[in-house]
Parts: sequence; C-alpha cells; structure tokens
Amino acid sequence: MAALSFYSEDGLPLFKPTPAYGRPLVYVPVLESMKFALREAMIEQKLINGALGERLGVSEVIIRRLHESKVSRVEEALKVVGLQPAINVSPAMEIVA
Repeated sequence: MAALSFYSEDGLPLFKPTPAYGRPLVYVPVLESMKFALREAMIEQKLINGALGERLGVSEVIIRRLHESKVSRVEEALKVVGLQPAINVSPAMEIVA
C-alpha cells in the first residue's frame, strides 16, 4: 500500500499487476482501489482537480479531500471520468495483509 500511495501521490502511473502464479497476493482495500483508479484516469486524461470538480459540480477543495471521502463520493467521481467500480468475489487465496 505504501508503494502504491507514493506512486499515486507523485502523479506517476501505477504498475500493472502480473499473474500471481502461486505467489502471495497483496490486499488493496476497495476504497483505496477506487481512489487509485480515479487517480490513474485523471493522469491518463490530463485532468486536474479543478476540472474534475467542475464536472462534479463541486470546488477543487472537495476534490483534494477525496482521500477522506466515502465510497459513494469516489464512485461518483469515477463515473465522470468514464469508469465504474466493480467488485469481483472469488475463492479466498493466501494474501499478505
């Protein structure tokens, strides 16, 4: 989580996961996954906080506070950049928490 956060905070694209092939997986909480996806979409679309705020009808301050947001607010922001969160429930695997 720390590495992903550093990349995201620095505005760098996140690395894409590779198949586990029996290696332990790292759990990323749902809300954090949504925030990372939003940041990635903003980077790809060259979208700054103010522009995202305009699309959502809120101030840039609200966008900067997304790290404190509830899932529903981040989900709304994802929708305006053309993304929709989806949860995949699968059999439990060994994960590193």
